[in-house]
Amino acid sequence: MAISLGDAVPPSPSRQNTVPVSETVINAAEPDPTGRLLFTTFCGDVRIWNLEKFAAIGRLTGAAHGPRSEVSCLAVTGDYVPRVFTGSRDHYVKMYNVEPLDQVVFEARVEFNPPHYDNVTAILPYGDALFTASKDTNIMRFSMHDMKRDHLELKAHDKWILDMCLLDAGRPILTTVCKGGAVKLWDFTNTRKLRLIEEGEVAQEEKERDEE
Repeated sequence: MAISLGDAVPPSPSRQNTVPVSETVINAAEPDPTGRLLFTTFCGDVRIWNLEKFAAIGRLTGAAHGPRSEVSCLAVTGDYVPRVFTGSRDHYVKMYNVEPLDQVVFEARVEFNPPHYDNVTAILPYGDALFTASKDTNIMRFSMHDMKRDHLELKAHDKWILDMCLLDAGRPILTTVCKGGAVKLWDFTNTRKLRLIEEGEVAQEEKERDEE
């Protein structure tokens, strides 16, 4: 059907920022290293999906402390027994061992203390260490031997930390980025503490565009 210049075009529907009653927001989704399982956040819990059957097969319970809180980030490790780390908006980080799979409901095996002072935004397990970051701008390092914190990097960034990853530069380098656009590289292999080795920022015009 031809459309003439005089035809009226109906306005596009306004964007909705509310979630329908029958749906929920997924803040994070992570597969296990084998690619057989997928973990997705569901309010204060985490759902376990079998990707071979495309069906939910279980859940991790109690990842958040309060009913009004929710899981904000995930990390998954383990080839044979999936180990899932959860971070919540009420500041806590927990660890779950997902075995056996026919158990359906899993409770946290470890709750890492002390908690952050704000929403946990990133979790990064590496070897015998677990790094966590938060809107409180701090980075914590926990030992996977005794599950205790062995380092706290106060005010690692000026703005809240968005994410973390590892760079392979002959040795692992912890890389962090914050909401203000700053990227920092940290050495952690020679000491339990974090040693800042390089810092950079995105271009000013990119920061201004993101803030619009």
